Amino acid sequence: MTEQEWEDCENPKPMMDLLMRSSVVTAPDLPDYIASDRKLHLLEDATWERFGLNLDDFVCQEKPPEGSGNLVREIFGNPFKPLSKFWKECEECNGSGKIHEGFQAVPVDCGNCEGKGKLPDSPLLTWRDGLILATAEQIHTEGKWEDTSILADMLEDAGMQSEEKCQRCEGNGMLFDPSMWHRGYGLEGMKQICTNCKGKGKLPNPILLHLRNDAPIRIKTVTTILDCPVCGKRGFRRHGMHFDHEFRCGECSISWEPGKKYAWNDIREVRHCRGCHVIDALRGVE
Repeated sequence: MTEQEWEDCENPKPMMDLLMRSSVVTAPDLPDYIASDRKLHLLEDATWERFGLNLDDFVCQEKPPEGSGNLVREIFGNPFKPLSKFWKECEECNGSGKIHEGFQAVPVDCGNCEGKGKLPDSPLLTWRDGLILATAEQIHTEGKWEDTSILADMLEDAGMQSEEKCQRCEGNGMLFDPSMWHRGYGLEGMKQICTNCKGKGKLPNPILLHLRNDAPIRIKTVTTILDCPVCGKRGFRRHGMHFDHEFRCGECSISWEPGKKYAWNDIREVRHCRGCHVIDALRGVE
């Protein structure tokens, strides 16, 4: 799979095969990228909430639901162009967040990183006393996905460029095709307009472009029995070989199976979901 095929793909199976592949065999030019367990759990939760399908059924569908490819790209981004790191590993605790003081047997939180195991590695995160990081955390925890455009404005005000140089033509907007020389077109005929940037030499910043995405995904949503039948609070999805289709309530300690008791609602518009790769990159989680 090439980068263009990844951007245009609407079938989740080849996309997940690429994320879980051996990069040396299937894509030698692709940097090592393995989908983390956290991302897979978030994808499974999103597929159940949007399509009423667990992850295996979502990947193996003969006719994938509308918006399947966009959902995978929403959570995993573009593996051919990973986003730059906004955080770095704390050197004092080696990223563990814990250190041993003196002869204490029990480790304590690292004072350098406050037990996080990581430190900001970009001035964007310290802009206005961490306003960007606080906004990203609020969007993630409260699900205020309509504020992503506001977050993009903050990033641009903090100094993030709205455009970046096209890597294919190195910002020139033109490419040289040696085959045109043999066809008798001469040196001028060898110059071809770069199809990646359409001769502009620049491309929109992928972070700002994703946060300002004004083309919502039109999907069908399902109504399932996600609330506890005893206390009425929202349950959480269990993970395991024999009970991955069940939900459980932490307070009542009971499990129930939503099964196939759901009904299709009207088509609604969805832009982002929990696990957005840009929000996670700003928060420093994988």
